[in-house]
Amino acid sequence: MKFKFKYTNRIVGAFILVALGMLVTSVVLIAIQQKVFVKKYTFKARFLDAEGLSTSTPIRFKGYEIGRIISFRLNDENMIDADFTVVEEYRTKIVENSALNKAKNPISGTSTIELLQGPDPDRILPEGGLIPAIDIPEGRKLLDEGLVTKTGDVISSMLVNTDRLLENLNRDNNERAGALFRALVNLADASEKLDETMGMITLTFERLNKDNNPQDGALFRSVNNLANLTEQLQTTVTILNKTLASSDSLLTAYSKPEGLAVKLADPAGENFVKPIRQTLDNLNVTLREATELLAFINSQQPEISGMISEGKTTLNSAQKTLEGINNNPLIRGGISKESEQDVQGTKQRPKHTK
Repeated sequence: MKFKFKYTNRIVGAFILVALGMLVTSVVLIAIQQKVFVKKYTFKARFLDAEGLSTSTPIRFKGYEIGRIISFRLNDENMIDADFTVVEEYRTKIVENSALNKAKNPISGTSTIELLQGPDPDRILPEGGLIPAIDIPEGRKLLDEGLVTKTGDVISSMLVNTDRLLENLNRDNNERAGALFRALVNLADASEKLDETMGMITLTFERLNKDNNPQDGALFRSVNNLANLTEQLQTTVTILNKTLASSDSLLTAYSKPEGLAVKLADPAGENFVKPIRQTLDNLNVTLREATELLAFINSQQPEISGMISEGKTTLNSAQKTLEGINNNPLIRGGISKESEQDVQGTKQRPKHTK
């Protein structure tokens, strides 16, 4: 028994029309989703390499897709020149001094491109303008000057930061080794030079301590001799101070009226007073030189500063004594002519009394 379908052609035609309608609808929806009917603006980009790039790689801004890579090629400078489009809605996001951050995800192997907008949103970049990636010198300069701020996913950012850190550590003018290895070599050289310096210092101290005395070296013997010299100098100053004190007492006795015998013996002071004054002046000069010597010894040897300070005090006391003696009228002016007339009047006065 044979069965025949009525209106077969119509049914088949209806199915074909429905399929075509669904196909057209799908194409339109895809075109709308891909913003085929939206006006687009074309710009140029430049990357260091083409790792992870494709003709459908999206350009994102703040995580939102604003355009896509449409083509890329290798230029004469061994860099990658690419063209990308941006829809009219986000045309104003492309401004001057912008950069692109291309980061490859090590897990998926795909690259994400993030637009790093420039500092001035009012300076719109003309269509066809170039936007560099931050992995080439032009983009790195924008990043170093703070004109753009790097963003991206965490893993890619960590890898980029690690690469830049290693690059900065190895940046140096040396073509054979980086700065990090040169620093290690210089540190080793400095250690060797420090060892040589310590050896020279040790040898210098051995030479300073070398002496015929088996118990002490020359350096310690010099300090000991300097201490002995200071003690002897202090003893000499003490004796000299006592001598000057005795001279002061003697001159004080001569200044009294009952000391006229001295004036009779030496009226002009040529034989007694002036020689003593000259002697005292010489002693004063000697004491000043001794004071300078003690000051020099005190500055050179701090460990004997106490003894030198006592010697200086003694010398100052002796100097004051000398100044007192020099200021004595008997030493300063000698015997005046009026004093000689008084002496003659003294001789004649007893006759007048008789």
